Amino acid sequence: MPDTLSRIKDLRQGTGKAFIKAYQKLQGTPDFTESNLRDCWLSELGHNPQLRETGWYTPPPGGIICTSCKAEDDYAALRQASFREESTWPQNTPIGEEDILFAYASPVDRQTGYIGDWGLCLYRGSNPGIIEHLENALLATIDVAQAACSGMAMKDLYHIALDAGAKRGLLSSNVQSQSDPAGCNIGHTIPLRIPGISGQSNEQCVKSISSNRIFINSGQAQAIGDKMALVIEPRYSTESYPDTLFHMTIVFEDGQKDILHNYREILAFNGMDRLIRHLP
Repeated sequence: MPDTLSRIKDLRQGTGKAFIKAYQKLQGTPDFTESNLRDCWLSELGHNPQLRETGWYTPPPGGIICTSCKAEDDYAALRQASFREESTWPQNTPIGEEDILFAYASPVDRQTGYIGDWGLCLYRGSNPGIIEHLENALLATIDVAQAACSGMAMKDLYHIALDAGAKRGLLSSNVQSQSDPAGCNIGHTIPLRIPGISGQSNEQCVKSISSNRIFINSGQAQAIGDKMALVIEPRYSTESYPDTLFHMTIVFEDGQKDILHNYREILAFNGMDRLIRHLP
């Protein structure tokens, strides 16, 4: 597992930087729509020849989610168990200042098959209830990431995620994965050894990554290893506000634990300073 930590760090950082470039290019223009943001993000990722042409989380096309929702629609676009169905894919819908934007991408390194997932929810408006909801969701996710440790059973981390949300008045994750036998989870491992993945087609690669994940769910007794990478992605909601994502990656290697978020630049650009102060 050569340079696992540095490679996963680079992949995730690259995904976040590609998003920032796409976002800054479109925000404030008439072209700032879900589908244009998705296409521009995919184009920015395509400048890196070390990545496959598409992400592993497909469908949606390209392995990218760019979905916005509005208060007047009861945030219906984000009240989804998953974003696999075509009706949830990015549309030619303008992203307004008072909209909540859910953004996520899932690029794959050609050589190793490591994934560089990155995602979060953004809000440019001034509704104090939404701002507080996003802050609480971020704080709960940070609690989960900081609690994770080598030797801990994954099911224990799952319950920590539920408790972290509950103590802030948040309803718990309803993330659903097609290959998770438990149905709901708050994340999964990043597969680090898939023999022959560099020679697989994109379609085969997607299947290999999906089937080699171990899910952080209520029944997973396997312990977190001392050489392991985890995706932490609980989604928290309330009766008033929709599922909110702050996707983080944790890497354990050589006695070191790193929490990766890569959020500071995009939160600062969006004026979300209230959230930046909490970042580990």
